[in-house]
Amino acid sequence: MMHCPQKIILASFGAAVRPHLFAFITLILALCLPPDAAAQSVPPLVFVERRINADGNDAWPAGDLAGAGPHSRVRPAAPGRLLVRESNGTIRVLVDGNAATPPFRLIDVNAPSVSWDGARVVFAGLAAGDWPGAPRQTVGGWRLYVVDANGANLRQLTFTDVAADYSQFGAGSAPWPYDDYDPAFLPDGRIVFASTRWPAFAQFADVRASNLWVVDANGGRLHRITSERGGADRPQVDPVSGRVVFARWWRNVRLPSDAMDSLPADAAQPALGWIRHLGLSTLPADNVAAPGRGARNTWQLAGVNPDGAELTLFGGKPDSDSDGFAYGGAFAANGVYYANYYPSLDATRAAGFGGIRAYRRGATAWTAHSGVTRPDPAQRVAGTPQNADLYNGPYTTDAEPLADGRVVFARADDTSQDYGLWIAATGATPQLVYDAPGTAELRPRVLAARTAPPLAPDIYRDQPAQAPYPQFLPPAGATPLTRDGTFAFDARNVYANAAVDIDIPSAPAVGSAASIRFYADHQRTSPGSFATLDWPLLVGEAPVSPEGRVTAQAPAFLPLFEQLRGAPGARYTVPRTGAPGRNGAAHVGGMNYDRAGVVAACTGCHAGHTLMPVPDDTQAPWSNLAPGATVTASSTRAGARTDGLVDRKVFLGAIRRYWTSAAGQTTGQWVELYFPVPVVVRKVRLYAPRPGDEANASLTVTATRVSLRDDAGVELDARTTGGITMFGTDVGFLDVTARRVRVEILGGTGTFDGQAVVGLAEVEAIAKGAGIRNEPDDAIFRDAFEAP
Repeated sequence: MMHCPQKIILASFGAAVRPHLFAFITLILALCLPPDAAAQSVPPLVFVERRINADGNDAWPAGDLAGAGPHSRVRPAAPGRLLVRESNGTIRVLVDGNAATPPFRLIDVNAPSVSWDGARVVFAGLAAGDWPGAPRQTVGGWRLYVVDANGANLRQLTFTDVAADYSQFGAGSAPWPYDDYDPAFLPDGRIVFASTRWPAFAQFADVRASNLWVVDANGGRLHRITSERGGADRPQVDPVSGRVVFARWWRNVRLPSDAMDSLPADAAQPALGWIRHLGLSTLPADNVAAPGRGARNTWQLAGVNPDGAELTLFGGKPDSDSDGFAYGGAFAANGVYYANYYPSLDATRAAGFGGIRAYRRGATAWTAHSGVTRPDPAQRVAGTPQNADLYNGPYTTDAEPLADGRVVFARADDTSQDYGLWIAATGATPQLVYDAPGTAELRPRVLAARTAPPLAPDIYRDQPAQAPYPQFLPPAGATPLTRDGTFAFDARNVYANAAVDIDIPSAPAVGSAASIRFYADHQRTSPGSFATLDWPLLVGEAPVSPEGRVTAQAPAFLPLFEQLRGAPGARYTVPRTGAPGRNGAAHVGGMNYDRAGVVAACTGCHAGHTLMPVPDDTQAPWSNLAPGATVTASSTRAGARTDGLVDRKVFLGAIRRYWTSAAGQTTGQWVELYFPVPVVVRKVRLYAPRPGDEANASLTVTATRVSLRDDAGVELDARTTGGITMFGTDVGFLDVTARRVRVEILGGTGTFDGQAVVGLAEVEAIAKGAGIRNEPDDAIFRDAFEAP
């Protein structure tokens, strides 16, 4: 039987005629599709069909992906329709933007989400009105609606009902319009959604900041749960934990600076703010971190409990704007998240033109599903400029994993971004499910009952009397920052590192921090994304213990960030992170926050540290401190370095990062770790080189001697071992305070690049700070520390 997709049939009819032919075309499609087509076994789907706008890319003429990023997340694409594709292929209309749908006149729809019992659909709807239609604008009319799965009982859930005094934001800012969008059902029937209700501008492109809100199924008890200064969009519920996972805009325009002077934007006009102030700067030249580390501008996956507590990363590579990018998607039942990837990482200058990646929780590498999943200059669309970030399609987005392992997703062939719905198992050829010409079919969701996730902790559900909601507006100025309460900030060990082969950066070196500074960065008076205005407020400063512990009270429900200060022997500088190279800084590249009354516990102080499990008080001081040590060796092969010994990469990194001795030097060889402050050593873990790879290595280590030494090199204790393995061999000590760890190779065989050498892959030193503060004797430090 012939295959005659709807795109071909409708192409011959004018746009005005197409809606009236819908039922007829659906019947023809049912007759045309082969009976064994993959689409015949698709469960019922609810999805949206929307107009394709122009101006989808600021640098090149292209179609727009409606609903994608700040560029188009609330941009009208009317007429929009909320449709159901039944399992037999027939199409049913729930909301039609071409006609009145009593009791409302909704002209556009987006982002359907199905209740866990399959009975209801919540979605974002736009009523008829005179709305702005350009990219990046706040529309002010998007609200949430609910309809039964059979199309009955359409009702409005959120309203234009905020009465607030916006005068603090300037005479031209009252009232501020806002949009509600991206809803998702929580397991208990409430709804979490994204909204621009909380007044703030993001720190890029003059777009409104977005945050997550929760509302009851009847529209009651509306409250905010996040405090982003950039964005919180596309919430979904993790089927494994019940936590809310969302796209978070990781952006902080104030860069870490060693300089502590103040440079006003205009000395004659103090209201224009600062260029450099309080250890922060807007100047790239002041940034103590590498550009890709200190200046972030991307969307990444984060998670919170439904009450907003316990903010953490979900997964991805935390220190890479590209390899950590995710903007929306859906969970498979096993907890794998199928995320949208867009080459324009801030999602303000273009919408779409990307693909689908699969993320697993933790610091793991994503796997490609379909579409454009990484920038590839060789695949750039011919003639387009580099800043267009346009690569040859097909493009895919909006995955919906099915129970049988297949995935339904939207797919477009080229830069017109005319998406239809397709289905494919991993690695299989996609099959068409539904496609209408000249419109984009997006956001498919299975319209059926599913197993509800567990209930994550939520004080607003479990103890509402003890949990007042945050106020609607942010504080107008510096005080009172704690009007909505405080939470306990408990960093168990800022020097803690993840295990080897966990691909997140290394922590600052032990002893490099004397204090931590807390900044609040909420909207006050700035009328847009101006880096010099609404300069962050220094909330306070707290000491860092020699073991890396920090405890403090911080204002709740506000966007905050932190910065370590006080390297020993230096003048109150920002400690560096990421070994080897130390090209990062102990400075938060985005925002964090929490609700009132909780203890926000974490470990480490580096990108991705929230992916590490939080240890209890007895274990927290102990971590691998080797990445902060200086490494020397008896000899090293030509062209190699020694810091691969402490890069925490055994199987993850290239084999040439290993330390090997100079060619022919196989006796009397050693390596030594020198720590910036004394440490208490409990264990040294040695890793043998793995065999093979590009060096055709065959190295074995048959015996070692590990000694602990003081600053002068006097030996304090020593242990010998037999052979060591590539999976790690422990050498235990009785908590010896030392400054140096020396490893001598007593026996080894094999070759590396055909040369006789000895070598090691990695050395870990499980240790803690020894209780010596080593603060710099510096008036700048004392003033800031004692009187923040």
